[in-house]
Amino acid sequence: MVSTNTSLNIINNIQNYWFNFEETGKEIGQSILPEEDFNDPGTSKTITFLRSTDQSISISIQIEKTLLSLKNISIIINHPEDIRDYLINHNLEWLLLPICQKAKALFQENAKLYLEVYHDPEVKDKYLTLYIRQDNYYKDILEIIEELSEDFEELISGTSGWCLITTDFAPPR
Repeated sequence: MVSTNTSLNIINNIQNYWFNFEETGKEIGQSILPEEDFNDPGTSKTITFLRSTDQSISISIQIEKTLLSLKNISIIINHPEDIRDYLINHNLEWLLLPICQKAKALFQENAKLYLEVYHDPEVKDKYLTLYIRQDNYYKDILEIIEELSEDFEELISGTSGWCLITTDFAPPR
């Protein structure tokens, strides 16, 4: 398993690596990373990713930094590929970390926070959802969530995406 610090170093330096491009209609970059970048000898030493412009690399790097930062504050993300896809299409990574940090500060160790992409089957819509789950729910949890949501509502409304902050009253998994 690659450590968080190693992952951040890889992300911060990824633009410095040399890319070999295949002529397939899409540019596919492949970077062979130095052995010392990995703590686990079983870890693949190749990062392969789609690249169409330097801007897409910059966006991908920012999204990866955001996901690592969320992991570092114990936000549970069971399907990071769904979150990545959503963030690529809706550019909310700049707001996601402050939302999760504030939620974490409000609930501290009394809750587990899960970030997911909710797929609404009725209207074929999807949006980010931050679920707050507790073993013993605060009786005023909905009011706390409402206040938290209001803090970010104006900022989110100016974007093409959405992040719902809610609970489903399920126990932490």
